[in-house]
Amino acid sequence: MKYTIILLILLVSCSKETNTTKNGQLKGRAFGTYYYIKTTDDKDIEHLRQPIEELIDSINDSMSTYQESSLISKLNRSKKAVVDDMFLEVIKKSRIIHEKTNGYFDPTAGLLVNYYGFGSETLQDQEVALDSLREYVNLDLLEISGDTLIKKYKRMYVDLNSIAKGYAVDQFVKLLKGKGLDNFLVDIGGEVYAKGNKPNGKQWKIGINEPIKNEDTSKRKLSAKVGLKNKAMATSGNYLKYKIDKKTNKETVHTINPLSGKAKPSSVLSASVIMDDCMSADAYATAIMAMGHEKAIKFIEKESLFEAYLIYKGKDGEINTYVTNGFKEILED
Repeated sequence: MKYTIILLILLVSCSKETNTTKNGQLKGRAFGTYYYIKTTDDKDIEHLRQPIEELIDSINDSMSTYQESSLISKLNRSKKAVVDDMFLEVIKKSRIIHEKTNGYFDPTAGLLVNYYGFGSETLQDQEVALDSLREYVNLDLLEISGDTLIKKYKRMYVDLNSIAKGYAVDQFVKLLKGKGLDNFLVDIGGEVYAKGNKPNGKQWKIGINEPIKNEDTSKRKLSAKVGLKNKAMATSGNYLKYKIDKKTNKETVHTINPLSGKAKPSSVLSASVIMDDCMSADAYATAIMAMGHEKAIKFIEKESLFEAYLIYKGKDGEINTYVTNGFKEILED
């Protein structure tokens, strides 16, 4: 559901082919990208496909802005809507992260996402002033009343793409644990969770791509490799999802600063966040992209909420990295 796919799993190259299965592996399509599961059990796990795909359908029915019948689409067409437990869980987590990041993470930025042409609807062809949309962007204007979400303004547009894919990873993990699996990797379009060890007994190894604008995946290089165990990692970046504005000839990117309403590239090129849950990691990685590296580094060091690996552009144009101590400990050669 989220736009950015910049994390490369070293164990597999997931193509756009139809669903396929190998012993101990399961892959298919979900949320506009791929999903991939690998277990240490060298047995056919095809029996997991049905519950996995039922889960995918449930998440889409709740939070996909690309489905007219989804709960989120109903909310976006109205001033209020009754939602399910999944939707409420994501909104409640979003409120926490919205407050922690001083508004840099905000799922009500959906109008801005659509304005710049990165969402499920398009506003660019309409004569809409950008400044007029900003008054509708503030998660504090979305009220929770039992199982009902109430928008202060009907025109507000909720878009959970910046957190829902991470939520989906967590739900996959919950399902697999419930099936008795202890060692597995879940990857949904680059958002991952590694449980236990991989088949050779070592930690799951994850790669972070260099933020280079190259659609040819075979030519992408790695900036770092990470050994991951019992943790989630989400990575966000703009180098694979951007547009050139026809009027200004300037680059616009899909990570939008909800405070300024701007969609111009920030100094952060790539942000990888490691946490216990992927939903939170997904949201914080998005917020970091919007902050820019100076604010992001201050925020990371002040709050100490997660481990992070940032690739950013300095004032002189040089490419630098910022790595927290905990992240350094799991970097591999």
